[in-house]
Amino acid sequence: LFFLVLSSLPLLAQARPQNSWRSQQCLQSGATPSASSCLHGSLSTPCGPVCKKGPGDICGGSGDQYGVCGDGLSCSDCNRCTGCSFTAFKCFSDQNCVSFQDMWL
Repeated sequence: LFFLVLSSLPLLAQARPQNSWRSQQCLQSGATPSASSCLHGSLSTPCGPVCKKGPGDICGGSGDQYGVCGDGLSCSDCNRCTGCSFTAFKCFSDQNCVSFQDMWL
């Protein structure tokens, strides 16, 4: 029985989708942007270049599936780019964000 379980592990690993959201994202993204068209900078990915996110944009997620924030910004616990953009000279503060760190009994 133990041998049977061990011998079936490679088959199970092949059946599991690898980076399935990334392959879907590549298929849905269409044309890739040029680096000069990205206001907050660009990021190289397996699907090609992707524009970085600006103040208040949705970001983060598992493997940064919702995007990466541009220079001067960081992704909040509520998945929003916060801080001040060096390129757009615009700031965003996620004041209404309630994270796990803010909760106490």
